[in-house]
Amino acid sequence: MSEKNYELKINNTLSDLLEDSGNYGKDSNSDSVSKENLSKKSKSTRKLKKIIITRSAYNKIIIIAQEVSKLLNQSMEVYALCIGDNGIIEDLLIPAQKVSSISIHINANDILSLVPYIRENNLNIIGWAHSHGNMSAFFSSTDDNNQITVLNDTSNYTEIDNIRVKYCFGITVNLREELFGIVTTQFPSGDIVHENAIFEIDCNLPPNWNENKIRKEISEDLKNKINKKKEKDFQFIDNLDSNDYDNDYNNDDD
Repeated sequence: MSEKNYELKINNTLSDLLEDSGNYGKDSNSDSVSKENLSKKSKSTRKLKKIIITRSAYNKIIIIAQEVSKLLNQSMEVYALCIGDNGIIEDLLIPAQKVSSISIHINANDILSLVPYIRENNLNIIGWAHSHGNMSAFFSSTDDNNQITVLNDTSNYTEIDNIRVKYCFGITVNLREELFGIVTTQFPSGDIVHENAIFEIDCNLPPNWNENKIRKEISEDLKNKINKKKEKDFQFIDNLDSNDYDNDYNNDDD
């Protein structure tokens, strides 16, 4: 299968989402990054390569990938925003989207519908994650382009050698639980570094972690937000509430 089939499309950008949102205020000195900038090399001797992610967020990425394929009864791609603080991915947020086995389509309204929740909970978008279903975990050229979209329309900064740099994370997983990541960094000069990531995953789950409950919540969220690209073939598997989750969820006090 040719690389061009691994397609992720986002119409427009996240700019409206970031407007007047305190934690996301754009730096007036930051230039937008074009696709061509990726060929530039930074003069800095050090580059951002590490993606730090909590164990619960990592587990959720895998669960989202598994549950969307389970709901639609075939291998499917799916997209989520990475939420976090201080460069650490702590959670995932799923926008409405159209999915297929080889691509995802999200429009501006799908993203903007998340604005009230993001603002109410004071969340920071620091990257994005998506599943390749049964395919390998890697970045296609379209994924590279989407990485630039997210970099341009979020405002996450850190310092390298006393230089303030802008960054975002991109993650791909698959149903075999393989993990691939990209860290994209923009330097004040405009130079862009696009590096394969080294992952650091927190080994501990929170004390109240209940995987069956999380799976059910994610499944319901996906059921409300995803649609299959070919509408005539679209059908959810409707028996998930009966046998696919054990009684741990039903016995939970929450």
